[in-house]
Amino acid sequence: MAESKLLEEDKDEWFFHSLKRYSNLYMFELEFPLDAFEIINETSLCVSGVQSYSKRCEILQLCVPPKLLRSENEEGLCKDRDFKILSGGYAESRIKQIKCLPKYPKLVATLQDEYNGVIIHEVGDDDRATILEKSRLSAGAAGSPVPFGNKHVGKSLCSMDNRIILGAPQNSKAGGSILIHEWETGSDESLTRDTPTSTFKIWENASNLRCGHIIKMKGWDMNTCIFLTNEGTVALYDLRNGKEQPDLFFHVTKSPNHAQQQSTSSSTLSSTPTIPVIFSFDCIPQQNMVGILDSCGGYETFDVRCVTPNNETNLSRTLLPEFTTLAGVYPEWFNIEYEPLTEMREKKRNRFIISGTKKECVPVFREPEISSDLDSKPSSESCQSVESVFSHDGHSKPVSHSIWHPVAKNLVFSASVDAVLHAWQFISE
Repeated sequence: MAESKLLEEDKDEWFFHSLKRYSNLYMFELEFPLDAFEIINETSLCVSGVQSYSKRCEILQLCVPPKLLRSENEEGLCKDRDFKILSGGYAESRIKQIKCLPKYPKLVATLQDEYNGVIIHEVGDDDRATILEKSRLSAGAAGSPVPFGNKHVGKSLCSMDNRIILGAPQNSKAGGSILIHEWETGSDESLTRDTPTSTFKIWENASNLRCGHIIKMKGWDMNTCIFLTNEGTVALYDLRNGKEQPDLFFHVTKSPNHAQQQSTSSSTLSSTPTIPVIFSFDCIPQQNMVGILDSCGGYETFDVRCVTPNNETNLSRTLLPEFTTLAGVYPEWFNIEYEPLTEMREKKRNRFIISGTKKECVPVFREPEISSDLDSKPSSESCQSVESVFSHDGHSKPVSHSIWHPVAKNLVFSASVDAVLHAWQFISE
């Protein structure tokens, strides 16, 4: 009883303290912790998770509180001041990833546990409040990739203009080749075919190259995707070339902790288990920049224009300030995300958020001002100038997802294992 009262007092203290730190703060209770989370457009989100009582996977389209999107000069009362469910439905199995299709605002692509491909859903509209399955894109015919039900095998999804891209391993062998499946969408919000338009095999003959499987993939431009593997390999692949090797790739610096384990004697290794290093990345194509974060707090950035023909790059690694206070990471949630590059923010001071740590918070970091000079490569001094500028501490359990709003200034959405979705707009220093 006393412990419960203390927790309530802590919440009250945090709430009153937050009035000075946020311009807006909203909380929305869901019936499930989120497994997947994506922003569809400026005004709506798509989320999914498994209901505890029915064990069914629910997918919802939520409306962003309109007050968050009002301009500073807009006057008058705002009628709708909270999240609202616009449409919903159920999936046959757990959804692991959701991706919006920029060209088609009513469609989202999903990865599910029990299907070896991509499932397209159509969100609701004014006449229909149901999310419907529209089509299935099979990836099983080309190369026989590993079924997605295998939790130990990586796969990732991204979308680029009128393309849907899926990265998956061809088999379960360590260091095996990676398949990149491409589907092209039609002009009428349909797909030209349910099997991939193209399938590319990467590193098929690289027997001595251990690159691992894809853990995160993003679009770089209209024709190129960029991905990160669990072994710390970053690669850019131009879909127009169809090569067996990425157009550019390199290996991330291993953390000091990892390096120390690798050099430990075999007798010591038998008694000390090796702790794998977990990686995440994000990129800002307009700045030709990629940033990589590891589970030890090691952070490094590079300019893709500075990578040599031998896939060598001048990476400068530093430990993020206060990272050790985050008490470790969860591999399935660990993620770094840069603030979108818009006209509303200072373009030379990149900020990023981190989710998936074992502490109930979302930290915000800021980089020093970057140079547009191609000859000015990242240095240890500039990388070490990364600073912690804010921390959202309102969740009661570890944060599984966090994402920036694509336009609104200082607006972040975050979700926790406590099944509560937060929208918070912090006050800049």
